Amino acid sequence: MTATVAIYALTDPRTGADRYIGKANDAARRFKGHLRDARRRDTPVYRWIRKLGREGLIPGMRVVAKCPPQNWQRLEALLIEQARRKGAVLLNVAAGGDEPFCPTQVRAANGQRTAAAIHSDPIRKAAWTVKRNVGEALKAGLISNKSRAALRQLANAPCGLFASFASIPDRDEGPDGRALPARKVAA
Repeated sequence: MTATVAIYALTDPRTGADRYIGKANDAARRFKGHLRDARRRDTPVYRWIRKLGREGLIPGMRVVAKCPPQNWQRLEALLIEQARRKGAVLLNVAAGGDEPFCPTQVRAANGQRTAAAIHSDPIRKAAWTVKRNVGEALKAGLISNKSRAALRQLANAPCGLFASFASIPDRDEGPDGRALPARKVAA
């Protein structure tokens, strides 16, 4: 369990307006999840993300608040209500918190079905493997900025297969394109 939970807003990249408010233990990871899930889920927020993608855009994301894990439901519901009262046109289908409730068993079954679908289709399995390997190479700092730029461009392809690469940052590298050693932070 994390020490704090983030309440975040997905924002329209053209206007900066809040379009969705949600909760995440890891906001950056959740953002990537939204981009990935937009390919297969059919809710207002995912239809909106797909529409942005067709225009070559992705939503922005900002953390609105942080709170202890035991308080997030009330805070998320309050922030959704306040945003709507101020005139925000949110794409949330629920009032926030645990609504709609999805039991752990249902989430586990959904995950098993998704994994079975991926691993039973050779093309989907190959794409999943490539994405996993690229992700590991990114974490290890093995991918150059030139390649990262290509991955970000690929993220905007109409198929949406690599949308999770849309926001990968550049690494520290020298003029020769080699990674610079990690900087040590003084304690």
